[in-house]
Amino acid sequence: MVWYVNDRLDPDARLYLYAVGNRGYYLKRDFYSDSVFEWYLFANLLRQSESAGEFHDKWRKRGFTHILLSEKFLFKPFTEKEQALIQDFVRRHLRQVHKSGPYRLFEIL
Repeated sequence: MVWYVNDRLDPDARLYLYAVGNRGYYLKRDFYSDSVFEWYLFANLLRQSESAGEFHDKWRKRGFTHILLSEKFLFKPFTEKEQALIQDFVRRHLRQVHKSGPYRLFEIL
């Protein structure tokens, strides 16, 4: 995954790292990772959103172009309603560009 990000993404890509551990130092692209609770920003933006479109806009407004996540933890901390919003967000506003094991790299459309 690191190779793909470093060699295949545009130099101006900005990634949000979701539950992938403290591995951002391997990346040669701009990234943000919550230091302790690894989905804090994700959870905050989700809980402030009424729709997948609004959730999408919050990511783009912050300049993020990609989300790198571990699918093992995608739904873990969220309610059924929040999980449904995430599924809608993934279906409508993300495009998977690479996968490796449990890791998925999505472009934010």
